[in-house]
Amino acid sequence: MNQPFTQRERVFVSPKLQLQDTGKYGLGLYSTQDLAPGEVLYDEGQVLRKYYTRQEILHQPDSGHFQTFSYVIDTNTYFSGDRSVIEHDITNFMNHACDPNAWFDQDNRMRARRFIPAGSEVTCDYATFETEISFHRGLQCSCGSDQCRGLLTGREYRDRHFQERYQGHLSSYIERLLQGPSWYDDRLYVREGQVGPGVFAMHTIEAGETITCYSGRIVNRAEMEQLPENRQRFNFQVGPDLFQVPLSDTRELPDFINHACQPSAGLADSIRLVALRTIQAEEEITLDYATFNSGVVHGASDNFDCLCASPTCRHQIRSDDFRLPDVERRLFHWYSPYLKELVRSSSARRD
Repeated sequence: MNQPFTQRERVFVSPKLQLQDTGKYGLGLYSTQDLAPGEVLYDEGQVLRKYYTRQEILHQPDSGHFQTFSYVIDTNTYFSGDRSVIEHDITNFMNHACDPNAWFDQDNRMRARRFIPAGSEVTCDYATFETEISFHRGLQCSCGSDQCRGLLTGREYRDRHFQERYQGHLSSYIERLLQGPSWYDDRLYVREGQVGPGVFAMHTIEAGETITCYSGRIVNRAEMEQLPENRQRFNFQVGPDLFQVPLSDTRELPDFINHACQPSAGLADSIRLVALRTIQAEEEITLDYATFNSGVVHGASDNFDCLCASPTCRHQIRSDDFRLPDVERRLFHWYSPYLKELVRSSSARRD
């Protein structure tokens, strides 16, 4: 019985659940009695858990164990633990199924999705809380249901039919991701870097591959200046008095792409960012902000001291750096369409 654990830690775990060998993939969670639709299977409430970053999990002495029992909580944030922590809670052994009989109705509470007869394995769909950064990505599913997807990709939440199927049962982290309109490659993730949070590659990205497509709302400068500072900060100028800004206050993964004077990525057009060369695993995705900034906006994110330490580092970044001869020579091909037009019209006037 697992009740002593639930009382001591103030976590409710149904006494109708027990661990049992699945005969297929190790231990699993099973019902000892019938479970009614909607019946609470476990509720962690506000119990504090220890969380880990991706790098912390990868550098654990028992990293394989930490990866196996991890699940995504937020941007570069995972729950996991050593064997004593995991074995202390039988719900950590709940397996995945593509047509599960249990699901979350809030981040810390699991309910029966339908009637579960005694003796059944209790399962959930990992894709309702796991994303591209999941250590379970690439896992071959053995659920055997008619709806089996075969492989866990971490991209399931992007599918509209998946969203509709699990409406109200996705993690709050995934719900926040779905608020963002921008597209980005599923090999990217956010973690701490040299200058704070940045975007890094989990796997190799080849030169020319599309990394992200920015999206947002187009406003004029007067409208932009009425927005909260954090939405003004992530602007792209697309015309003489037109700027693309985020649709909401939710910060998306592309918003974490930092500046570098010798960038690994560049703008192929107004919204599409591509790799300028092969980007290795764990290398940061960077963009020279001079390739889209015309100098009319003078915020702290447009004028700052650069710490990129590249051979071509300008040390002090200014919002009109696109006019610098060296920057134009090296990066003009990757200027935004508006900046290219600005440079060409300026050259024509001089001629």
